[in-house]
Amino acid sequence: MADISTIWSPSQGIGDWYLTNVVADIIIDETGSSVLDELGNAINDGLLAGGGDLVVGNDLGTAILISLFTDAAASADDAIPDTSGDPRGWWGDLSEDRPIGSKIWLRMRSKQTDLVLAQVKNDIETALQWLLDDGIAAAVDVMTQWMKAQTLGARVVVTRANGTTASLNFSWAWKEIV
Repeated sequence: MADISTIWSPSQGIGDWYLTNVVADIIIDETGSSVLDELGNAINDGLLAGGGDLVVGNDLGTAILISLFTDAAASADDAIPDTSGDPRGWWGDLSEDRPIGSKIWLRMRSKQTDLVLAQVKNDIETALQWLLDDGIAAAVDVMTQWMKAQTLGARVVVTRANGTTASLNFSWAWKEIV
C-alpha cells in the first residue's frame, strides 16, 4: 500500500494532502460570494464532505518534502535568525542521532553569499542522509545557486538503489531569503 502523497503548492507556500475524483461545487455564502480559506482560496464542498480518495504514491517525493521542510532543532551553537531563542524542531522527534527535518530555516535572514549557498547545500545533504543510510538511495546530489534577487534555487537528484532517478527543483522555496 502506498503512502499518502504530500503535494507542495508553490503559490500557497504549503504542503498538503489532496483528494482525487472530486467533482465539487465552490461553497458560497448567503450573499452569493465564495467562502474563502485563510489563504484566500475558494473552498469546495468535496474537501469538506470528504468526497474522493486521498492522493497516494510518490513516496520518495513526500519523504524529501518532509525531510527538507520540517524544521530540525537548532544546535546550541546555531544562531537563531529571529533572535527569539526558539530552537524549533518537531516535538515528536525524539532521535538525537538522526533528527527529522533540516536547518534551512536558520538561513532565512541571510545575505546572498556563496557561504549561504554552501550552508543550504549542506543542510539539504544532511537532511537527506537517511535516504543513503537506509539504502533507499544509492546517491543524493544537491546543487544550489542564486536564481535572481531573493531567490535561492536548489536541485535534488536522488538515484535510487535500482538505478532510476528522481529530480526535484525547489527554487520557489527560498523566495524570502535576502
